[in-house]
Amino acid sequence: MLNKRIIIAASVFAGAAIAAAALFAHGINRSVEAVYIDGIADKGRELIDVITDEADMSGYLEHKDSFVPLEVKMAFIDGGGCARAIVHNNTDTPITAYDMELVYFDKDGAALDKTKACTVDNVLIGAREDFGTDKYIGGSEGGSYIKAVIKGVRYNDGTAWQNENAEVDLALGSSDFDIERFEKSIAKNKDNVLKAAENPYLFTNEMTATNVDGISGRRDLKLVLTNTSQKTVSGIKVAVAEFDKDNKPVDVTPQIYIGKNIRLAVCRDMELGSGESRSFASSAFLESECYRINAVVTEITFSDGTVWKNPYTVDWLLWFM
Repeated sequence: MLNKRIIIAASVFAGAAIAAAALFAHGINRSVEAVYIDGIADKGRELIDVITDEADMSGYLEHKDSFVPLEVKMAFIDGGGCARAIVHNNTDTPITAYDMELVYFDKDGAALDKTKACTVDNVLIGAREDFGTDKYIGGSEGGSYIKAVIKGVRYNDGTAWQNENAEVDLALGSSDFDIERFEKSIAKNKDNVLKAAENPYLFTNEMTATNVDGISGRRDLKLVLTNTSQKTVSGIKVAVAEFDKDNKPVDVTPQIYIGKNIRLAVCRDMELGSGESRSFASSAFLESECYRINAVVTEITFSDGTVWKNPYTVDWLLWFM
Protein backbone atom coordinates (compact mmCIF):
# COMPACT_ATOMS: atom_id res chain seq x y z
CA MET A 1 0.00 0.00 0.00
CA LEU A 2 1.26 3.43 -0.91
CA ASN A 3 2.14 5.52 2.13
CA LYS A 4 0.30 8.84 1.86
CA ARG A 5 2.77 10.59 4.15
CA ILE A 6 5.54 9.70 1.75
CA ILE A 7 3.44 11.15 -1.06
CA ILE A 8 3.10 14.46 0.76
CA ALA A 9 6.81 14.75 1.37
CA ALA A 10 7.79 13.57 -2.08
CA SER A 11 5.43 15.96 -3.84
CA VAL A 12 7.57 18.89 -2.72
CA PHE A 13 10.45 17.55 -4.80
CA ALA A 14 8.41 16.23 -7.73
CA GLY A 15 8.81 19.35 -9.86
CA ALA A 16 12.60 19.38 -9.54
CA ALA A 17 12.76 15.65 -10.16
CA ILE A 18 10.66 15.97 -13.31
CA ALA A 19 12.91 18.74 -14.62
CA ALA A 20 15.99 16.62 -13.96
CA ALA A 21 14.32 13.64 -15.60
CA ALA A 22 13.69 15.74 -18.71
CA LEU A 23 17.38 16.70 -18.91
CA PHE A 24 18.49 13.10 -18.68
CA ALA A 25 15.87 12.09 -21.26
CA HIS A 26 17.54 14.50 -23.71
CA GLY A 27 20.97 12.99 -23.15
CA ILE A 28 22.45 15.57 -20.78
CA ASN A 29 23.84 12.88 -18.57
CA ARG A 30 27.34 13.96 -17.65
CA SER A 31 29.27 15.38 -14.74
CA VAL A 32 29.43 19.17 -14.54
CA GLU A 33 32.99 20.39 -14.05
CA ALA A 34 33.49 22.30 -10.81
CA VAL A 35 34.62 25.85 -11.53
CA TYR A 36 36.30 28.02 -8.89
CA ILE A 37 35.19 31.64 -8.98
CA ASP A 38 37.33 34.33 -7.36
CA GLY A 39 35.79 35.56 -4.13
CA ILE A 40 33.52 32.59 -3.57
CA ALA A 41 33.80 30.90 -0.19
CA ASP A 42 35.21 27.41 0.17
CA LYS A 43 31.77 26.25 1.31
CA GLY A 44 30.33 27.48 -1.94
CA ARG A 45 32.89 25.52 -3.88
CA GLU A 46 32.08 22.42 -1.85
CA LEU A 47 28.43 22.78 -2.79
CA ILE A 48 29.37 22.89 -6.46
CA ASP A 49 31.46 19.76 -6.04
CA VAL A 50 28.52 17.90 -4.50
CA ILE A 51 26.41 18.06 -7.67
CA THR A 52 29.11 17.06 -10.17
CA ASP A 53 28.29 13.34 -10.02
CA GLU A 54 25.77 11.79 -12.38
CA ALA A 55 22.30 11.40 -10.88
CA ASP A 56 20.56 8.03 -11.09
CA MET A 57 16.95 8.83 -12.04
CA SER A 58 15.88 5.26 -12.82
CA GLY A 59 14.11 4.79 -9.50
CA TYR A 60 12.11 7.98 -9.93
CA LEU A 61 11.23 7.29 -13.55
CA GLU A 62 9.96 3.82 -12.72
CA HIS A 63 7.76 5.02 -9.87
CA LYS A 64 7.00 8.63 -10.83
CA ASP A 65 3.21 8.09 -10.67
CA SER A 66 3.46 7.28 -6.96
CA PHE A 67 4.44 10.90 -6.27
CA VAL A 68 0.95 12.10 -7.21
CA PRO A 69 -2.01 10.58 -5.37
CA LEU A 70 -4.57 11.75 -7.94
CA GLU A 71 -3.36 12.17 -11.51
CA VAL A 72 -5.12 14.16 -14.25
CA LYS A 73 -4.99 11.77 -17.19
CA MET A 74 -6.91 14.01 -19.58
CA ALA A 75 -8.63 17.41 -19.46
CA PHE A 76 -10.62 18.77 -22.39
CA ILE A 77 -13.78 20.55 -23.53
CA ASP A 78 -16.11 18.04 -25.18
CA GLY A 79 -18.37 18.48 -28.19
CA GLY A 80 -21.21 19.64 -25.98
CA GLY A 81 -19.19 22.54 -24.54
CA CYS A 82 -18.59 20.86 -21.18
CA ALA A 83 -15.22 20.91 -19.39
CA ARG A 84 -14.21 17.41 -18.35
CA ALA A 85 -11.25 15.89 -16.55
CA ILE A 86 -10.47 12.20 -16.28
CA VAL A 87 -8.44 11.44 -13.18
CA HIS A 88 -6.71 8.33 -11.86
CA ASN A 89 -6.28 7.29 -8.23
CA ASN A 90 -2.62 6.26 -7.91
CA THR A 91 -3.02 5.05 -4.32
CA ASP A 92 -4.53 1.99 -2.66
CA THR A 93 -6.94 4.12 -0.61
CA PRO A 94 -10.37 5.09 -2.03
CA ILE A 95 -10.87 8.82 -2.64
CA THR A 96 -14.18 10.47 -1.73
CA ALA A 97 -13.54 14.06 -2.88
CA TYR A 98 -10.99 16.28 -4.59
CA ASP A 99 -10.44 19.97 -5.32
CA MET A 100 -9.42 21.08 -8.79
CA GLU A 101 -8.72 24.32 -10.62
CA LEU A 102 -9.16 24.78 -14.37
CA VAL A 103 -7.20 27.11 -16.63
CA TYR A 104 -8.81 28.07 -19.97
CA PHE A 105 -7.13 28.69 -23.36
CA ASP A 106 -8.42 29.97 -26.71
CA LYS A 107 -8.32 28.16 -30.05
CA ASP A 108 -4.75 29.32 -30.65
CA GLY A 109 -3.51 28.08 -27.28
CA ALA A 110 -3.28 31.50 -25.62
CA ALA A 111 -4.35 31.66 -21.98
CA LEU A 112 -7.64 33.36 -21.19
CA ASP A 113 -7.81 35.62 -18.16
CA LYS A 114 -10.01 33.25 -16.19
CA THR A 115 -9.79 30.15 -14.05
CA LYS A 116 -12.43 28.05 -12.35
CA ALA A 117 -12.19 26.30 -8.99
CA CYS A 118 -14.37 23.27 -8.42
CA THR A 119 -14.87 20.49 -5.90
CA VAL A 120 -15.93 16.97 -6.85
CA ASP A 121 -17.39 15.25 -3.78
CA ASN A 122 -19.74 12.45 -2.76
CA VAL A 123 -17.79 10.05 -4.97
CA LEU A 124 -15.81 6.87 -4.37
CA ILE A 125 -12.77 6.46 -6.60
CA GLY A 126 -11.40 3.01 -5.90
CA ALA A 127 -7.74 2.07 -5.64
CA ARG A 128 -5.93 2.46 -8.98
CA GLU A 129 -9.17 3.41 -10.78
CA ASP A 130 -10.04 6.05 -13.37
CA PHE A 131 -12.88 8.50 -12.70
CA GLY A 132 -14.64 11.31 -14.51
CA THR A 133 -16.05 9.81 -17.71
CA ASP A 134 -19.60 10.67 -16.63
CA LYS A 135 -18.82 13.87 -14.69
CA TYR A 136 -18.52 17.33 -16.20
CA ILE A 137 -16.84 19.96 -14.05
CA GLY A 138 -17.67 23.18 -15.84
CA GLY A 139 -18.50 24.93 -19.08
CA SER A 140 -16.20 26.08 -21.86
CA GLU A 141 -16.07 29.68 -20.53
CA GLY A 142 -15.41 30.74 -24.11
CA GLY A 143 -12.28 28.60 -24.33
CA SER A 144 -11.28 25.75 -26.59
CA TYR A 145 -8.82 23.97 -24.29
CA ILE A 146 -8.26 23.53 -20.56
CA LYS A 147 -5.62 22.42 -18.09
CA ALA A 148 -6.58 20.97 -14.72
CA VAL A 149 -4.56 21.09 -11.49
CA ILE A 150 -5.41 18.94 -8.46
CA LYS A 151 -5.28 21.09 -5.33
CA GLY A 152 -6.36 18.60 -2.68
CA VAL A 153 -7.68 15.10 -2.06
CA ARG A 154 -9.83 13.57 0.69
CA TYR A 155 -9.77 9.84 1.43
CA ASN A 156 -12.49 7.57 2.79
CA ASP A 157 -10.41 6.91 5.93
CA GLY A 158 -10.70 10.58 6.95
CA THR A 159 -7.20 11.63 5.91
CA ALA A 160 -6.39 14.27 3.30
CA TRP A 161 -3.61 15.47 1.00
CA GLN A 162 -2.93 19.04 -0.09
CA ASN A 163 -0.86 19.89 -3.14
CA GLU A 164 1.73 22.32 -1.81
CA ASN A 165 2.85 23.05 -5.37
CA ALA A 166 -0.64 23.91 -6.69
CA GLU A 167 0.02 27.65 -7.07
CA VAL A 168 3.31 26.98 -8.84
CA ASP A 169 1.63 24.41 -11.11
CA LEU A 170 -1.11 26.92 -11.94
CA ALA A 171 1.37 29.71 -12.65
CA LEU A 172 3.52 27.53 -14.91
CA GLY A 173 0.51 25.96 -16.59
CA SER A 174 -1.14 29.28 -17.40
CA SER A 175 1.54 30.51 -19.81
CA ASP A 176 0.34 28.75 -22.96
CA PHE A 177 -1.25 25.56 -24.26
CA ASP A 178 0.65 23.12 -26.48
CA ILE A 179 -2.06 22.22 -28.99
CA GLU A 180 0.13 19.81 -30.96
CA ARG A 181 1.04 17.89 -27.83
CA PHE A 182 -2.61 17.78 -26.77
CA GLU A 183 -3.73 16.42 -30.13
CA LYS A 184 -1.10 13.71 -29.92
CA SER A 185 -2.21 12.82 -26.39
CA ILE A 186 -5.75 12.11 -27.55
CA ALA A 187 -4.76 10.54 -30.86
CA LYS A 188 -7.17 7.83 -31.86
CA ASN A 189 -5.63 4.57 -30.74
CA LYS A 190 -7.09 1.94 -33.02
CA ASP A 191 -5.42 -0.97 -31.23
CA ASN A 192 -6.98 -0.05 -27.88
CA VAL A 193 -10.38 0.56 -29.49
CA LEU A 194 -10.30 -2.98 -30.83
CA LYS A 195 -9.22 -4.29 -27.44
CA ALA A 196 -12.15 -2.47 -25.80
CA ALA A 197 -14.59 -4.41 -27.96
CA GLU A 198 -12.92 -7.76 -27.33
CA ASN A 199 -13.46 -8.22 -23.60
CA PRO A 200 -12.77 -11.73 -22.27
CA TYR A 201 -16.16 -12.30 -20.62
CA LEU A 202 -18.94 -11.18 -22.98
CA PHE A 203 -19.20 -11.53 -26.75
CA THR A 204 -21.42 -9.04 -28.57
CA ASN A 205 -23.24 -10.98 -31.30
CA GLU A 206 -25.39 -8.05 -32.40
CA MET A 207 -25.81 -4.33 -31.75
CA THR A 208 -28.56 -2.56 -33.66
CA ALA A 209 -30.78 0.49 -33.71
CA THR A 210 -34.17 -1.04 -34.33
CA ASN A 211 -37.90 -0.76 -33.69
CA VAL A 212 -38.92 -3.71 -31.53
CA ASP A 213 -42.72 -3.37 -31.83
CA GLY A 214 -42.63 -2.71 -35.58
CA ILE A 215 -45.43 -0.14 -35.28
CA SER A 216 -44.28 3.00 -33.51
CA GLY A 217 -41.58 5.30 -34.81
CA ARG A 218 -39.40 4.97 -31.73
CA ARG A 219 -35.77 3.92 -31.94
CA ASP A 220 -34.89 0.99 -29.67
CA LEU A 221 -31.50 -0.34 -28.64
CA LYS A 222 -30.98 -4.08 -29.16
CA LEU A 223 -27.98 -6.10 -28.02
CA VAL A 224 -27.41 -9.85 -28.31
CA LEU A 225 -24.77 -11.04 -25.86
CA THR A 226 -23.05 -14.36 -25.11
CA ASN A 227 -21.48 -15.03 -21.71
CA THR A 228 -18.06 -16.52 -22.49
CA SER A 229 -16.92 -16.54 -18.85
CA GLN A 230 -17.18 -19.31 -16.28
CA LYS A 231 -19.41 -17.22 -13.98
CA THR A 232 -22.96 -15.93 -14.14
CA VAL A 233 -23.22 -12.29 -15.24
CA SER A 234 -25.71 -10.33 -13.11
CA GLY A 235 -25.30 -6.84 -14.61
CA ILE A 236 -23.53 -4.75 -17.22
CA LYS A 237 -22.92 -1.16 -18.26
CA VAL A 238 -22.74 -0.34 -21.96
CA ALA A 239 -21.62 2.85 -23.70
CA VAL A 240 -23.58 3.50 -26.89
CA ALA A 241 -22.52 5.97 -29.60
CA GLU A 242 -25.28 7.24 -31.92
CA PHE A 243 -24.94 8.35 -35.57
CA ASP A 244 -27.41 9.63 -38.21
CA LYS A 245 -27.97 8.59 -41.86
CA ASP A 246 -24.89 10.54 -42.93
CA ASN A 247 -22.75 8.88 -40.25
CA LYS A 248 -22.54 12.11 -38.24
CA PRO A 249 -22.77 12.09 -34.41
CA VAL A 250 -26.30 12.54 -33.04
CA ASP A 251 -26.70 14.75 -29.96
CA VAL A 252 -28.21 12.84 -27.05
CA THR A 253 -30.23 14.23 -24.16
CA PRO A 254 -29.23 14.40 -21.38
CA GLN A 255 -25.49 14.54 -22.03
CA ILE A 256 -24.04 12.78 -18.99
CA TYR A 257 -21.21 10.85 -20.59
CA ILE A 258 -18.11 11.77 -22.58
CA GLY A 259 -19.10 12.97 -26.04
CA LYS A 260 -22.35 14.62 -27.07
CA ASN A 261 -23.46 11.49 -28.96
CA ILE A 262 -22.77 8.85 -26.29
CA ARG A 263 -25.27 7.45 -23.80
CA LEU A 264 -24.75 4.94 -21.00
CA ALA A 265 -27.01 1.88 -20.69
CA VAL A 266 -27.30 -0.18 -17.51
CA CYS A 267 -28.78 -3.68 -17.33
CA ARG A 268 -29.33 -5.20 -13.86
CA ASP A 269 -30.57 -8.59 -12.61
CA MET A 270 -29.88 -10.19 -15.99
CA GLU A 271 -28.54 -13.54 -14.60
CA LEU A 272 -26.84 -14.58 -17.82
CA GLY A 273 -25.32 -18.01 -17.19
CA SER A 274 -21.99 -19.29 -18.47
CA GLY A 275 -22.25 -20.10 -22.20
CA GLU A 276 -25.74 -18.59 -22.43
CA SER A 277 -26.80 -16.13 -25.16
CA ARG A 278 -29.66 -13.68 -24.86
CA SER A 279 -31.16 -10.60 -26.51
CA PHE A 280 -31.54 -7.37 -24.55
CA ALA A 281 -33.53 -4.33 -25.68
CA SER A 282 -34.29 -0.86 -24.31
CA SER A 283 -37.37 0.92 -25.66
CA ALA A 284 -36.91 4.43 -27.05
CA PHE A 285 -33.32 4.46 -25.80
CA LEU A 286 -32.01 6.05 -28.99
CA GLU A 287 -32.70 9.47 -30.51
CA SER A 288 -35.28 9.49 -33.33
CA GLU A 289 -32.66 10.45 -35.95
CA CYS A 290 -30.28 7.63 -34.93
CA TYR A 291 -29.75 5.05 -37.67
CA ARG A 292 -26.43 3.49 -36.68
CA ILE A 293 -24.83 2.72 -33.36
CA ASN A 294 -21.64 1.36 -31.92
CA ALA A 295 -21.51 -0.03 -28.42
CA VAL A 296 -18.97 -1.38 -25.97
CA VAL A 297 -19.34 -3.06 -22.58
CA THR A 298 -17.65 -0.81 -20.02
CA GLU A 299 -18.37 -2.82 -16.87
CA ILE A 300 -19.51 -6.33 -15.89
CA THR A 301 -20.83 -7.41 -12.49
CA PHE A 302 -20.81 -11.13 -11.72
CA SER A 303 -23.18 -12.98 -9.41
CA ASP A 304 -20.36 -13.55 -6.90
CA GLY A 305 -20.03 -9.77 -6.45
CA THR A 306 -16.82 -9.29 -8.44
CA VAL A 307 -16.65 -6.50 -11.01
CA TRP A 308 -14.66 -6.17 -14.24
CA LYS A 309 -14.04 -2.70 -15.69
CA ASN A 310 -12.98 -2.27 -19.29
CA PRO A 311 -9.45 -0.73 -19.19
CA TYR A 312 -9.86 0.68 -22.71
CA THR A 313 -13.15 2.54 -22.19
CA VAL A 314 -11.67 6.04 -22.53
CA ASP A 315 -9.84 5.12 -25.76
CA TRP A 316 -13.11 3.83 -27.20
CA LEU A 317 -15.07 6.90 -26.10
CA LEU A 318 -12.60 9.33 -27.64
CA TRP A 319 -12.68 7.39 -30.91
CA PHE A 320 -16.46 7.45 -31.31
CA MET A 321 -17.36 10.83 -29.78
